[in-house]
Amino acid sequence: MNFSELESKEFKIKFSFEKLISTLMYLQKILEIYPDENSHPHKDCLDLWDTISDQLSDKERDSINKYFTAIRLENTLDEETK
Repeated sequence: MNFSELESKEFKIKFSFEKLISTLMYLQKILEIYPDENSHPHKDCLDLWDTISDQLSDKERDSINKYFTAIRLENTLDEETK
């Protein structure tokens, strides 16, 4: 496969739940580091986040949002008890 074929190929990649959440958490961290909406890292992360999110069902997206909310709550409680 040459480069032009590779660049035009659409990949169908499967992630485990753990890898998906880890990837989304890294993207979220990069968005925190680059809060400027006009920066390339910020735009690229949002684009990747949207690409991943578009492949999820509404139920999966809602479940993942609840999971992130639970993690944030847990982290907040951990910080407050230190």
